Amino acid sequence: MLVSTVILNESENLHFIRTLFETCSAFATVGISTGDGGSLSYSALFSDIGKLNIILLMLMGRIGVFAFTVVIVGKAIKTRIKFAEAKVII
Repeated sequence: MLVSTVILNESENLHFIRTLFETCSAFATVGISTGDGGSLSYSALFSDIGKLNIILLMLMGRIGVFAFTVVIVGKAIKTRIKFAEAKVII
């Protein structure tokens, strides 16, 4: 997020703290944006490359949470229980 913030800040020449807030919001996929209070968000001021950067951050944040969940929950738990084997005569 910090690298993306620095890239956006250098390419767009906008306020650093607001740009940092936008990147953190995009990575966390919370949908909060600073702006003029109307329909214009702060990300609307970015160029097309800056908007693509925000989009990629949103995807990375979303896929990152899912991947982490799959790694934690998706592991097969090895059981340490061994059942006795025997032939049953009927």
